[in-house]
Amino acid sequence: MGNYVARLVGAVLCVCPLVRASAGQLDQELEAVLSGTPAGQCVSTIFYLPEQVDTPALLARLDAQRASLAARHEVAVRELQGLAAGTQDALLNRLAELQRAGDVQRFDAFWIVNAVRVDARPEIIRSLAQRGDVGTVYLNYPIENIAPADVGRPDPPDMPQQRSPETA
Repeated sequence: MGNYVARLVGAVLCVCPLVRASAGQLDQELEAVLSGTPAGQCVSTIFYLPEQVDTPALLARLDAQRASLAARHEVAVRELQGLAAGTQDALLNRLAELQRAGDVQRFDAFWIVNAVRVDARPEIIRSLAQRGDVGTVYLNYPIENIAPADVGRPDPPDMPQQRSPETA
């Protein structure tokens, strides 16, 4: 019996390192931005958590159930929100601590994809990326406004001039 227990404990100890959560990784483009960021300047990032809803499986399940659009919407939103609620707490608590200490400028949690926006200095981002509950960290690219189409251009001659009244 003692030999059996010793072998069982040995097997468990050999497997334990495989069970340990692995750290997240930085996207290559983000790494380049972090390396070139002046000291003290914040970088906006998006931390994707490793757990994501398996949307193809969810869609297949809903298709098999012949779910209505309303039911699909409800199930999808509940699954997405449930996953975020069940996996983001530890990271959000740490971010709140870092924000109180002045190390994180801003953070926002998302449920539509299991991710958290984090604006912080490069050393804080690198440190947070080492957590076991972080998947991949990407640069949060700024949204660029697109120039409007040529406004004021007259309609082509063969187009009827039927427009709704313009309001001021």
